[in-house]
Amino acid sequence: MSWSILYMFFSLDKELPWTHCLNQTKGNGEDLIDIDKGGEGENVVTLSLAVVLGLVCIVQLLMLMLGRAWMSGPVSKTVALVTLTYLLVLMVFGLQEEGSGWGLSRVFRVDGTHLISPDIWLDALGQAMWTLGPTFGLLISRASYRKFREKIRIDAYIASAVNIGVALLVCLAIFPFYGRLYPCDAIDICDPSDAIDMSPGFFFIISSYSMTKLPVPQLGGAILYLCLGIGLMDHTHALASTVVISLTDLLPVKWRSGGRNFICQFTLCLLGFVCALPFIMSEGLVLLTSVDTYVPWVSAVVLGYLEMVGFVYVYGVDKISNHFNAMSRKHIIILPFLWKYILPLVLLVSEKEYIFYLIPSIFFVFCWMFTLEGERTFHLWPAGGVRFSSECTWYSLLLANGLSCW
Repeated sequence: MSWSILYMFFSLDKELPWTHCLNQTKGNGEDLIDIDKGGEGENVVTLSLAVVLGLVCIVQLLMLMLGRAWMSGPVSKTVALVTLTYLLVLMVFGLQEEGSGWGLSRVFRVDGTHLISPDIWLDALGQAMWTLGPTFGLLISRASYRKFREKIRIDAYIASAVNIGVALLVCLAIFPFYGRLYPCDAIDICDPSDAIDMSPGFFFIISSYSMTKLPVPQLGGAILYLCLGIGLMDHTHALASTVVISLTDLLPVKWRSGGRNFICQFTLCLLGFVCALPFIMSEGLVLLTSVDTYVPWVSAVVLGYLEMVGFVYVYGVDKISNHFNAMSRKHIIILPFLWKYILPLVLLVSEKEYIFYLIPSIFFVFCWMFTLEGERTFHLWPAGGVRFSSECTWYSLLLANGLSCW
């Protein structure tokens, strides 16, 4: 959210800073947006991002104090329509770009060999979870309301279709510019997955480049990052509200309103500010991308344990089965068996793989950022993504790998 708002402010300049990036060369563009203010070998908090992050936390606190009063239908609809219109305009200009067909062909091509890679299945599972998860939750939570069953199903189908459609529209709007941003004759990055892997903050790189092709790039950049920031603000507010309500429900009733409730809200926003500081350092995009890659699976693991412990052993298999029977209008016998015996085994296996494969990667990124000594440089190469070079001592590498294995 802070990165989006910072890019929005940069978009208000008379001339976009990144228009000077030479896409045909591996020029170091770190000074264009003043992203690296630290000394040699240092990884310090960027002042501009710290100010933006502080403002974001203050706004979140005000939103928590107001509750849901700030949320209204016209505001949400306006933001959604403006974002959709912007993507359509960007798609029209992108399809007119030279090499747009090549960029789209690299994204939408079908390669059967990818099916043997575990990464593609993890990505597919993540997309299905985040796209269809709210739909399944809506169906389950409203299954007992027979009068509105058909209306709820239609809403769920529409929500799923819109989510998938927006994802496709984003690809059509962004990736036509891929061929110009990463030309194969300038650098050997013909596969989009390679460019994304080696470019932390890939969305900011390619979206910022695409704005320069619009008639009024300042307006396009401001709209894009403003809408993105508002969407992330809404999402963060929903999560923060859930945490505050959950905590106050565990406390006496007097903590649910007044000054005590404000203390809970302020403490949560303060913790959010402190925990976000590593992400706004001069090399925070690396950590941000790594966490975005691995941490979302924590939600899946936690959700699995909550389902097993809460539904199966607290709420009861029979009760939750009745909800599914009412929703499907059939008597499903296999669900209690799956939840009682199969689900615990699957969770144990998945948790083992999660701990010993995914979590160490996050530890390694943290250790890389805070333990490597010597010269560390941050290069933003428009034609080649973001790359790093470090000269470090052997014991700092040993410490990083040791903590990673631990």
